[in-house]
Amino acid sequence: MDRILMTKKEYENNIEKLKALKDKLPGAAEMMKEARSYGDLSENSEFVAAKEYLADLEKEIEKLESEINSAEIIKESELTTEAVKVGHKVKVRDMDTKKETEYVIVGKTESDPFSKPAKISNESPIGAALLGKGVGEKVEVFVPDGSKHLKVVSIAKRDD
Repeated sequence: MDRILMTKKEYENNIEKLKALKDKLPGAAEMMKEARSYGDLSENSEFVAAKEYLADLEKEIEKLESEINSAEIIKESELTTEAVKVGHKVKVRDMDTKKETEYVIVGKTESDPFSKPAKISNESPIGAALLGKGVGEKVEVFVPDGSKHLKVVSIAKRDD
């Protein structure tokens, strides 16, 4: 089984999400029981909806349990800023446009490209290309709309 890199915060958030989902199971079972009492199951839309809700809930629980069991927690306090690793905030300069962008490198389950700064997965094209690089190093990254030429400007520990 592949290990999933996570920060301690992300791991704890996943534990809380899992608990919240499991707390919903009795209610979902009650919905099924009530809908079943309405009669003919073949034409019972309430039963179908309750069944789908329960299946979705169980699927999400299974996914979270798998991620938690596969988690490798990053010890952010032990990170140095010599090279880019999961848990770092990285500023890069696009060598073509000269625009600077900040990313936080995270495990795949924590990625959020719309956050400020964007949290990108260590498995994404840009995240993977930056791993192990130091300040001043350049990388070429192949993205869906071509390639980017990036230079690492700074590496810092996350501040969130």
